[in-house]
Amino acid sequence: MDPNFGKYASQGGKAKSARSLNVEKVEAAFGPLVTPEDAKSRLATISVWAVAGMVPGTVANAAVRAVEVWLKCDEAAADRERLKQAEKRISELEAEVADARQGRHRMEVV
Repeated sequence: MDPNFGKYASQGGKAKSARSLNVEKVEAAFGPLVTPEDAKSRLATISVWAVAGMVPGTVANAAVRAVEVWLKCDEAAADRERLKQAEKRISELEAEVADARQGRHRMEVV
């Protein structure tokens, strides 16, 4: 909320515009959404705005849902990366086992 809100109160529409949100104010308040911590911070801000009446409930719900979807996408990307690492490790272990079997087989033949 604008710290000068009180002085605008007697000036009619200026008070409302001081507390209304626009793209610049929202982007400044949120910053980029890069980490789960950013998501948590964004949810806290949305909650305050909704309770303070700065955004309608439907807007708050839509913003919360957008953060939820972002979190799911972020988790899916992390899961894909872990799976990729596990597949790589399995391939390495399979190669080690194959090498060990070949070495044992050679020893038996000799």
